[in-house]
Amino acid sequence: RVSSADGELIDPQCLAVRMPGPHSYTGEDVVELQCHGGALCARLALDALLKSGCRLADPGEFTKRAFLNGRMDLTQAEAVADLIGAGSDAALRLAGRHLEGRLGDRIRSLHGTVSDVLAEVTSRLDFPEEELDWRDPQDMMDGLTAGCPGTGGGCCARAARERGCG
Repeated sequence: RVSSADGELIDPQCLAVRMPGPHSYTGEDVVELQCHGGALCARLALDALLKSGCRLADPGEFTKRAFLNGRMDLTQAEAVADLIGAGSDAALRLAGRHLEGRLGDRIRSLHGTVSDVLAEVTSRLDFPEEELDWRDPQDMMDGLTAGCPGTGGGCCARAARERGCG
């Protein structure tokens, strides 16, 4: 039941749903109130909560908390704004894919590939006289090319050619 500050009944059967962290959207303990009726009942309940010391969340605050608590990566957090602001079906679908983590997964995969190649190149520069088990340069190029899905590897291959690596 929700009552105003002066004790007047607003909603006799308001439902409070507890979502314990770390399994909530933000990763924190959260309570959601669901009131009966239309906008008036919800507004009066909100007014009563604000008068009792609660505050409104800032725009994007829950997503910011989810990001800071490791519940989503930056590409997913940005996808929430894209999802809210989507003006077409295509924009909505793209934002949904990013929210699922697909872009972040691609970036992490590419980062791993580039890190491996960087480690190889660094060791070649640091130990040129050593007879180490070096990777074949073409294999490294192929790995970079495969790491750029949707571009035919063009972004990585072009950068490598510009630097005389391929």
